[in-house]
Amino acid sequence: MEYFYKKTIHGKIEASMLEYLGGFMLCPKVMDVDSQSITLEKVPYHGVYDETEFAEALAKMHQNRFGFYGYEYDTTIGPFVQPNPKERSWGEFFAKHRVMYMAKKCLEEHRIDARLYEKIAKFGEKIPNYLPSSYPTILHGDLWGGNVMNDGTQTVLIDPALYYGSYEYDIAFSTLFNTFSKRFYDAYGSINPLDDDFWQVRVDVLNSYALLVHIRAFGGGYVDQLESTLKKFGIN
Repeated sequence: MEYFYKKTIHGKIEASMLEYLGGFMLCPKVMDVDSQSITLEKVPYHGVYDETEFAEALAKMHQNRFGFYGYEYDTTIGPFVQPNPKERSWGEFFAKHRVMYMAKKCLEEHRIDARLYEKIAKFGEKIPNYLPSSYPTILHGDLWGGNVMNDGTQTVLIDPALYYGSYEYDIAFSTLFNTFSKRFYDAYGSINPLDDDFWQVRVDVLNSYALLVHIRAFGGGYVDQLESTLKKFGIN
């Protein structure tokens, strides 16, 4: 058996997320973890094995219902901690503990200026109006092509950013980097509905957090993408 070794100060959180997500979807086995690293069973192949099969499995995972938005502890997305206090409103949770939390970190680390932060704050006030609460479900939280692999026979998920949120978040995130084809979204939507308002409005609201994560990590063109999102919602 081959292993994948990753240096990280969040190894224990990553291991816990993988082990929990592994109760719903196929994930690599955690072999070892300490304060500086995590060692996983290596997944040898990249890419989705079968988009329809994976979409159906993900949709069924997203039908699990939990009692609150957030999680039992703070988790991570990439190198960053994401807070998970328990909330009853999806819109309030997402506005406060995703968008505004990450915007504040971006401001503190000089990834954005005060002018852009104030625009994001105006957007944050509107977010609950765009995100009605449905039911909290388990999310991968970082669903893009680099975290969707296969072992030659089935799809395997790595590097989750786990919490309880709306299933639409995972689907919106996957569109940011063109992870799946139309076949995936058709198969997924046949189980969990993805209406016109999701595609026309909520995708951009939900991906504002992913853009802020990438601004904090990389800066650059992601700022322009976020500015475009804000303009779409009347914030210039």
